[in-house]
Amino acid sequence: MIKIYDKGIIDYYIKKTNYRDYFKHDFVKYTELLYFDKNEYLIKEGELSPYILFMVKGKVVYSSISETGNTIIFGSTNAFKVFGEASAIWNEIPDNSVKALIPTYCLAINLNNYRDLLMNDIDFLRHMCKILSDRLKNANKSYAFYLSTNAENRLASYILQNQQDNIFNNSLISTSEIIGVSYRHLQRVISSFCEKGILKKDKRKYLILEKEKLKSYVNSTFVYYD
Repeated sequence: MIKIYDKGIIDYYIKKTNYRDYFKHDFVKYTELLYFDKNEYLIKEGELSPYILFMVKGKVVYSSISETGNTIIFGSTNAFKVFGEASAIWNEIPDNSVKALIPTYCLAINLNNYRDLLMNDIDFLRHMCKILSDRLKNANKSYAFYLSTNAENRLASYILQNQQDNIFNNSLISTSEIIGVSYRHLQRVISSFCEKGILKKDKRKYLILEKEKLKSYVNSTFVYYD
């Protein structure tokens, strides 16, 4: 992580986003700009975050470590996002990680210095409540989706969420854990997709040849893990 002190760049990202709308009071004077290199963690599972982060440029992936020690990928985003809200509100250690897939920039507020001010800013608290509410809603939708669909639906959903440039490169062991099927059954489903010309295996990754056909396995309850 590198701190960027150029006020012009900081002002640029503040004006480019709706960052100011998150606060009733003026937090711009307390705002830093942080740069994270590719594969660097913005938030690391098990480590208390010293910042609340507002991603303004880049792309990140969400992950967690399963009981078997495998990394489980929940999804990715390149949109304006807030990370570290649990640390900001409750000073809780995160149980998920957020890692940069490409060089990523975040507006940030140091929680050690300004947590009390944040906790007394009504607009900030309202936004955090909305974020947490949306995440809970998405989690419930995900759970309902998995209960009501078969392995083909769940795998298609997961591949579409986690593909990058039509390439799916996630660990199959982690994928089987996430979608709730055995590793052997997952291999059968992937082989079926390959036989139908939807996917093509390329060494350890899979190329998506027919994205529309893959989408046809996913109904209106398609869940993004954002």
